[in-house]
Amino acid sequence: MLGRTPFAPSILFLFLLLIACRTSLPSDALSQKNSAANLPEGIPNSSLAKPEQMDRNYFRMSYSHLSEEEFEAKWQASLASPLLFFRSYVNTWYVEVNNIPDPGKVGPCFGDAHPENFGFIWYGSEDFRYLYNDLDDSGACPVAFDALRYFTALKLFWGKDDLEKKVREDYVKALSQDEKLDSDSIKEYRPKLNKLLEKIAEKNLDGRKIKRSETVIDLSETKSSTLIQGVSSYLKLEPKFKDSVLDLAEVIVKSGGSGGLHRYYLLFENVDKELQLLEIKELTKPATGLGDWADEHFLPRNILLYLAWEEEAPKYFALARMEGSDYIIRSRVKSSVDLIDLSDEEKLKLFKYQARLLAKLHKLSLNKIKGFEVWLDKESEFMASRYKAAYKIATKPKKSNNKKPEHP
Repeated sequence: MLGRTPFAPSILFLFLLLIACRTSLPSDALSQKNSAANLPEGIPNSSLAKPEQMDRNYFRMSYSHLSEEEFEAKWQASLASPLLFFRSYVNTWYVEVNNIPDPGKVGPCFGDAHPENFGFIWYGSEDFRYLYNDLDDSGACPVAFDALRYFTALKLFWGKDDLEKKVREDYVKALSQDEKLDSDSIKEYRPKLNKLLEKIAEKNLDGRKIKRSETVIDLSETKSSTLIQGVSSYLKLEPKFKDSVLDLAEVIVKSGGSGGLHRYYLLFENVDKELQLLEIKELTKPATGLGDWADEHFLPRNILLYLAWEEEAPKYFALARMEGSDYIIRSRVKSSVDLIDLSDEEKLKLFKYQARLLAKLHKLSLNKIKGFEVWLDKESEFMASRYKAAYKIATKPKKSNNKKPEHP
């Protein structure tokens, strides 16, 4: 059975030296409108599109790695709600940030922080830890805009100004505190291992095989062999791991930030005769790496993990390189809290915890910033309104050009 693997901190010290300086907010507030162009003051007209310019082609430019068919599937899936529309195009977010004059201090960023990208990650036995759980776009970025992305998503998800203010205040306060997070404050949401395993099996397995569907399909023997070899190597599993593999399948994902990327499931039986389902997910260049800052402030994902995940890896976890692509290998034993069903009081407690996790990472490069809470409020409202308007235009029924026949 795989033990816990510490993250190597060798590069960490050098990086922290680079981010040791404190900073102020970006010099040009996003929502200070330019009367002539109705765009944020100080930002070139071509840098930040108006809602009516944020059409399919605008977002397509940030996703050149996807085929036309893959992007079309992503586009259609993103039209389900304003929040999903916003969440789906994290690349575009950082392309725009790159065009903002003086976007502020660069430091470690989650990259795609939003309320549904936090959850309980399995560290073995009954050890579940509530952490940020989507590392696809993690890296170095202008930190204020990592925070702004979270609070923009929170506004689109929740829309409760008075309660969102409490979360923002908690985040800003936590930036200057060394207080340890109290995981017991959210213990009522922590999953039980046996129940979670049963739930995962019911959803994904058919006995000792992976369930097939329109989005879970068979793999070729060649691809299966490559994945088995890669997983065995990176997870450093027992020598007879290949013989313990029961099934593999490809998972088709069309929506969200990972829409169009390759994803696979691997089912095996460990030395304790327990069924374990792994996810092997393709990674592309993180969205945080799309800005000019990335040339000077490169932050590898393994170092970000060291900073964000308490210095040790979860159970069955590895970052891998296979067939020229980067992958994340992770256990499907994880759990998210169903936010929709929570009361506002319960949401507030969980969102405050998320905000403190965000602050724990951000305070490595940000500290006390005068007016930060007010800035986050103002700019998240501006960005949320901008995406809502763009979404409304994108989902507006197109007028038919078919004219009714004229009767004599």
